[in-house]
Amino acid sequence: MLGNNCPIVFAFDDNFFECGYVAIKSMIDNCTSGSFLKIFILYSDLSIDNIELLKTLSNSNVEFNFIKMDDIVKSYAGDLILSPQWTVTTYYRLWIPQLFKDYKRVIYLDSDLIVQFDITEFMQLDIGNNYVAAVIDQGIASGLQSEFSRYLYKALNTNDLSEYFNAGILIMNIEELIKFDFFNTCMKVRREIKNPGCADQDVLNVVCQGKVFFMDWVNNAQTVFFSEYGKNLLPDFLAIPENIEFYNKYLNIFKNAKIIHYTSGDKPWTNPGLKYADRFWAVARNTPVYESIIYSALRKDNNCKSNLRGKIKYSFLEKIFSLKNQGKHKVICLLGMKLKIKRKK
Repeated sequence: MLGNNCPIVFAFDDNFFECGYVAIKSMIDNCTSGSFLKIFILYSDLSIDNIELLKTLSNSNVEFNFIKMDDIVKSYAGDLILSPQWTVTTYYRLWIPQLFKDYKRVIYLDSDLIVQFDITEFMQLDIGNNYVAAVIDQGIASGLQSEFSRYLYKALNTNDLSEYFNAGILIMNIEELIKFDFFNTCMKVRREIKNPGCADQDVLNVVCQGKVFFMDWVNNAQTVFFSEYGKNLLPDFLAIPENIEFYNKYLNIFKNAKIIHYTSGDKPWTNPGLKYADRFWAVARNTPVYESIIYSALRKDNNCKSNLRGKIKYSFLEKIFSLKNQGKHKVICLLGMKLKIKRKK
């Protein structure tokens, strides 16, 4: 670390700008130490207007820096598996050690979160010579996502997912990562994992295995259990007695959560009823992007409603028949009657 600077890296483009803005605003609002926040945005497509809007958050203790990644990443495009869920932006964190060689450590944060404490506390944490400090992925390490866990056992060649970490909040030990040749190792592992389920997160878990400082869960309280996906899996999960203790511990972390991370498909802007979405809206409501978030949500909803096929599906067919996966079972609803069938392995 240079002087009293606290380097924090985000990676997002225009399509994730509003939530990124809210995340940054929550972080700045809770920084009380007087440290100088050097905020870096790694991006490909970020409009001038959005860049200027972020700069309005600058003050005597906050500085913004923008790094366009296109030319840096293009040589490795063939090594990155992309999908609607995993865009090139999610891989940008792999370049952090190369980009920030002048720092001993760098904080990386996803954009779908709310910071509720002074983020500079992360700079004081003693993580030894570990490559990263992180929090377990509470959905995967718990065994909630049993089918996905089976994939990971095979793809990551491990028998223990209890230390599989979530890569959305990282303290990166730059000195150790550079000595380790982190980036080239990541690219090698990326090529070896043919069909990653969690994109670069799988890669990071393989590369950093045995060199992770595991932080308390309050530093990355993940909402996966509260999502519609998580709630569908929960009955089968809690049917296993040893899982109850994990779930109770999980519920307790939100009482003192330092960061609330909206993992899984449900986000506050797509599901306002999501538990702890109110924390996001409390910040968003006092930002210039609030109306844009509301407008985008309404536009997506109207697009769905204006589609005839969507209308039929959601207003008629689902009242007659629906089929949903629920943990190890399929739940068939026919004319109001439910039938639960065990799924084939």
